Amino acid sequence: MNFSAPTLHERHDSTNNQHTVGTNREAVRDRAKGYYANRTPEQIENDQRTRAAWYQKNKKKQRRVQKARQEARRGVYQPDDSVTTHTATEITKVLNGVERSGFRNPRGFAAWRPDDQTKVLIGQINKVLAEYSEHLPLTGRQIYYRLIDTYSRPKGKQFEDRLYEVLQRGRRARIFPMTAIRDDGAIKDETQWWEDGDEWLAAIRSEAGKVRLDRQEGQPKRLILYCEAAGMVPQLARVADEYGIPVMSGGGFDSLTEKHRLAESNDDTEVLHIGDFDPSGIHVFVSLAEDVSAFAKHYGRTIDFTRLAVTPDQIEELSLNTSPLKRTDHSHMLAFSGDVTCQAEAIPPDELARIVREAIEGRLDRDAYDAVLEREDDLHTELEEKLED
Repeated sequence: MNFSAPTLHERHDSTNNQHTVGTNREAVRDRAKGYYANRTPEQIENDQRTRAAWYQKNKKKQRRVQKARQEARRGVYQPDDSVTTHTATEITKVLNGVERSGFRNPRGFAAWRPDDQTKVLIGQINKVLAEYSEHLPLTGRQIYYRLIDTYSRPKGKQFEDRLYEVLQRGRRARIFPMTAIRDDGAIKDETQWWEDGDEWLAAIRSEAGKVRLDRQEGQPKRLILYCEAAGMVPQLARVADEYGIPVMSGGGFDSLTEKHRLAESNDDTEVLHIGDFDPSGIHVFVSLAEDVSAFAKHYGRTIDFTRLAVTPDQIEELSLNTSPLKRTDHSHMLAFSGDVTCQAEAIPPDELARIVREAIEGRLDRDAYDAVLEREDDLHTELEEKLED
């Protein structure tokens, strides 16, 4: 006797007739009892594997059929209530008449009912955000590494993808503040404007006590903090800003324009670099240092580069989370000799702030710095008196 899965026709009938559902289930159950009574455990296990493979194969086939039908279906786009008529018209044009079908991600703020396991993860995320509240916003990868180190969450793409989904849904459901997590990469360029002259004067008066002078004036070298991950810039700027040190970021191998600008507009400068400890991250640092130095030499300028993080010593001292080296990135292997890799986001935010502050303080001429601060105070008083007239 051979076991066979119900045909598509049988399953179609069962979905349309409740009586047929019960009859089919009873018949299948009776057949199974008699069938398995004469089978050995090994034969039953083999049957189960065969049946599971059949269902898996059929499921993939049905998905392909459903996708083909969706792509072939034509219709009119049905907009949400929040979409204006104009926007709905534009979406219809973009879709070119194809009906919007299938699963849709939430739009705007959306209610959410997470399951119990997800609620546990949400609680852990909130604890991480609370612990590092002075260093917000955190990037998704920083939260990822904090959860691994603090709560022994599994490391890997599956958990990382799930975490990012929870962070997205959590912010839409207003469980996490929008400003606590940084995932933006957009560039904004807009003109500042005022309602009238009185508003402009009021703004100028309010800024009188905030005017800044060049706080790097008189220092042995000008410092620039350079971070490979753009999402970490606000945290680093929170430390560097009080010293008047700019923070730059660049994804991947940066642009030639930025490298040239860095060399052309700076002299007697040291770049403090923060990047991943892996073949690509080390290559980014080496390439940046060599390229900018070559441009600087052309202009008769001097620029030094210092690797601030991540270093092998920091990996050991801070017990940072690492991954085995994948020897697939052959083009960068000559610049990397380690056996493990480590992401910059694996450094706890408070430790990263300490590393940056110590590096700056170790290069700071305190007398020159204090002198600039005193001049700033005098300037604030002078400006406020002038603007009161």
